[in-house]
Amino acid sequence: REELVRMEAERRANKAFARAKQLWTWTAALAFSYVDLVTTVVVGMQYLDMGTAQGTSAAHVTFVMLGLSLGVQALFTHLSGQGELATLVTVCGGKPLWDTYHTMFDRPIQGQRSSAEALIFTRFMQVVTDSLPQAA
Repeated sequence: REELVRMEAERRANKAFARAKQLWTWTAALAFSYVDLVTTVVVGMQYLDMGTAQGTSAAHVTFVMLGLSLGVQALFTHLSGQGELATLVTVCGGKPLWDTYHTMFDRPIQGQRSSAEALIFTRFMQVVTDSLPQAA
């Protein structure tokens, strides 16, 4: 009996460690996502502060890229049936937080995807839509 109790305690400790590691990974990914969003806005503002036509043009390009990225993400959120609230959150730049919350706390989302699949899809869309202009 003592051996079974010890094995169960070890199993629970391993499960708790794995969960903590997973939470840290999701939190780090969320932080990087928002650092990226904030730095994009800061770069656009710095372009505007240059006070030149070239700086203003670069700021407009930066903000249009950000807007298109959020728009494409919102479109796919809506089309995948995740609901109006999730779409609104996406337009405001909060979809990574929305999906991370639902994944971390095992909360269901609307639509055909699980919360983990929605998080993966959101991160993929961010990488694709944020990186495409750099490839051109």
